[in-house]
Amino acid sequence: MAVEVEGAGLIVGATVSNQTNDHELLGPVLEQIPPRIGQPQEVIADSGYENGQAVVELENHRLIKIYYPPRRIHNRSASAAPRLSKRDKLRAQVRCLMQQRIDSERGQQLLKLRKIWAEGCFATIRRVLGFERFRLRGLFKVQTEWLLVCLGFNLRKLARA
Repeated sequence: MAVEVEGAGLIVGATVSNQTNDHELLGPVLEQIPPRIGQPQEVIADSGYENGQAVVELENHRLIKIYYPPRRIHNRSASAAPRLSKRDKLRAQVRCLMQQRIDSERGQQLLKLRKIWAEGCFATIRRVLGFERFRLRGLFKVQTEWLLVCLGFNLRKLARA
C-alpha cells in the first residue's frame, strides 16, 4: 500500500500479492501510483520491502530516494565477511546506506510520518471500517476486495475533510 504522507494521507496505490513476504513488491506498489499524482521523490517503506537489488534499480531508474529501516543481521562472524557473494555484498552495502539514511534527520522525520500515516491507515481500516480479513478467494478477487476497502478508506477521509 502506498500512502501520501505529506498531504491528506490518502491511499494512492494498493496491491495484494500471494508472496510470503514483501521484498519483491516495492516496484509494483510504486507502479500503482497514478501518474496524475506525480512521481514520488522520496519513499519510506518498512523493512519487509528490503531488497538491495530492487532498491538500486528503482533509485537509478525512477530517480527516487528510498528509505527503510534495515533488518538486523544476527550471528554473522567477522571471518564470514570475505566469503560473501556479490549479492550479499550488495545487500550489506544497501543495508549500510539505509541505516545512514534512517539515522539522518530527514530519515527520522519520514519514519515518524510513516508510523502516523501508513500504520494509521491499517488501524482505521481494521478498527473503523471493520475489515479484519478477506472474504473472497482467488488473487484477482482479493485484489478487487482490497481496492474497494482502500477506496472506502479514501472516501471516508475525503468526506471528513
